[in-house]
Amino acid sequence: ANRLGLPFYPHPKNIGGRYSVLTSVSLLPAFILGLSIKDFFIGARTASRKKAQKMANTIFRFTKQKKQVMVLFPYSLRLLRFCDWLTQLIAESLGKKGKGITPITAVGPKDQHSLLQLFLDGPKDKWFLFLTHKERFSDPALGKIARLQEREKNGVQKIFAKRKIPFLEFHLPELGENNLGALFFFFELVTTHLGSLLKVNPFNQPAVEEAKKSLRTC
Repeated sequence: ANRLGLPFYPHPKNIGGRYSVLTSVSLLPAFILGLSIKDFFIGARTASRKKAQKMANTIFRFTKQKKQVMVLFPYSLRLLRFCDWLTQLIAESLGKKGKGITPITAVGPKDQHSLLQLFLDGPKDKWFLFLTHKERFSDPALGKIARLQEREKNGVQKIFAKRKIPFLEFHLPELGENNLGALFFFFELVTTHLGSLLKVNPFNQPAVEEAKKSLRTC
């Protein structure tokens, strides 16, 4: 970039890839797509540290109850890529020293039919995080489908409660930059609090580095 006289944006060396969602490596492409970087930051600043710590404490209690599997249950395909990011954040930040939480994703309502039998009648080593957002449709038919999807989610939560299967729900009013900035930073806060509770460093990835060194010798 210097040789060609091109502008470039530096990236802080102490921020690892999984925590870089609100740095230049993500926000530059977002800006090119026409999204508001300012609104991402405004949203991130609204993320509640107190609520993040409370959620981390709840998740830590789940792990003490031998529920080490975290099932992300988005009831929207638009949240699926967020779950990919959260999977890496949780797994790579906390999976150390024989400790950790195993994140997997089940998409509602599709996986009600492919995985619900296991969730209800299989090993009780899981807890569930439902992820939802408010959708607005100009087409009445799509609105009816969204309401049906919400009823399906409520039905699953009702039977989870009946069977004492632990779950949490995180709801977004909408998927604009403001709310997404808050969503990303909130779960970064949750993860760092969990690292403290589990007594692991949530910012390194020694086993991944070992695998990279192994790859170079193959």
